[in-house]
Amino acid sequence: MRLKDERGSALVLTIIIMLVLLVLGSALALNSLVEVKQAEREERHLQAYYLARSGADAVACAIENHPEEFKTALATDDVIQIESEDLEQLGITVSVIKCSCQACTCRVESKGCAAGCECTVVLELSEKCLQPKFDKVIVAAGEGCSSDKPAIVLSGGATIIGDVATNAAKNDTIKMRGGSSIEGNLFVGRNADPDDVVQMQGDAKVTGILANINEEAYYPEDFWPDFPVEYDDDIVVNSHGSLNINLNGGVCRRRVENFEIGKGGTVENQLPIFA
Repeated sequence: MRLKDERGSALVLTIIIMLVLLVLGSALALNSLVEVKQAEREERHLQAYYLARSGADAVACAIENHPEEFKTALATDDVIQIESEDLEQLGITVSVIKCSCQACTCRVESKGCAAGCECTVVLELSEKCLQPKFDKVIVAAGEGCSSDKPAIVLSGGATIIGDVATNAAKNDTIKMRGGSSIEGNLFVGRNADPDDVVQMQGDAKVTGILANINEEAYYPEDFWPDFPVEYDDDIVVNSHGSLNINLNGGVCRRRVENFEIGKGGTVENQLPIFA
């Protein structure tokens, strides 16, 4: 009788253990399935985000490169739906929305869709740039009043290596003489004849092309950093002299009333001048 009881207890214990293992196995399998689905969902969401972000960045870049076109379009419509076959094939829809607040000019809303998962990215754009965009060696924002008060004067063998641009559009408001040269392109004001704007005397030359600037050069006052405290009345580098600012890779910022470099003079390292 005792043997039967022991066999019965062992059978019950075995059944209980099997049920526990079955429950644990089912729970582990269910948990693994949930994790797989969660990973797939997160992957689709990430794909949708990158699609939406790519569309927003592409349209924002187009607005930056062609601001006048979008400004004209937003003057008549508060919402512009971007139509592009490439974007549609990728599952991206982008719209540009006009903003009424002063903080931003327009808002770019981009939606990306990947395997049924959607994600929206919003970029707010403002006409006020955070930093100036200097793509020329020298940019003369002034237009020059006349030939007596030109925008740019190069003389005494002065050489500029790189492209130069100016808003000057009046005759003879850029003067080059005395063997001076620009080793690059020279861009003058819009709708002006470069040959009339630039006056070259002697063997002065521009090695690149003479052309019109694409858009007016404009740098608001808040583009510029605060003037440095250090002040000099005059900084003069005599003919064939050399001014070497040795700061171990640092930058020297000086505020100066008059800065002159004689013929053959050189300035090495970084020296931003506030004149």
